[in-house]
Amino acid sequence: MDKGVKPGDDWYRFVNGAWTDRTAIPADRSSYGAFAVLRDLSEVRMRSLISGYSATDAAHPDRMKAAILYSGFMDEALAEKLDAQPLAERLAPVKAAASKDDLARLMGASVGGFGASFFGVGVNDDAKNPDVYALYLRQSGLGLGDRDLYLDAKFAPQLARYQQY
Repeated sequence: MDKGVKPGDDWYRFVNGAWTDRTAIPADRSSYGAFAVLRDLSEVRMRSLISGYSATDAAHPDRMKAAILYSGFMDEALAEKLDAQPLAERLAPVKAAASKDDLARLMGASVGGFGASFFGVGVNDDAKNPDVYALYLRQSGLGLGDRDLYLDAKFAPQLARYQQY
C-alpha cells in the first residue's frame, strides 16, 4: 500500500503503490505479477522434468511420449520449414471467405461443430509497448470448458441444454 495517496484520489496507487515501487517489470514483458512468477516457475520445473526423459525409453512409455511430444514442440527448425502448411486445411475456408458475412458464418459453424468459435478475442497490454493496448486473437477451447461435461452421463441434461442452445 501507498498510504501517502488517498484511496479516493488513486485507488490503484493506494493499493499497489509499494509493490509497484519495488517491482521491476522484466524488459521482455509488458506486465508482471504473481501469475507470471508461477508460470515461470512451472515452466522451469516442467523443462527440468521432461529434459530428463528419453524419447527411446520403452520401459517408461508415458515418459517416452512426453519426451517425443516435447521435442516435437521445441523443434523450431521443423516449424520454420513447415511454416503454415500444417494449418492449410483449417485456413482454407477462412482464406476463401469473401465478406464479413462469410466469416460470421464460419464462426457460427465452428460454434455448432466444435463447441466454440475457432478463435477468441481479447484486449491486453501490447507485448512490445506496455503504454498501449493491443487486440489479441487466441485459440479457443471447448464451449463447456471440461471434456467430462461432454462424456460423463451425469452431465447429460446439461449437454442436452447446451446442444439446444
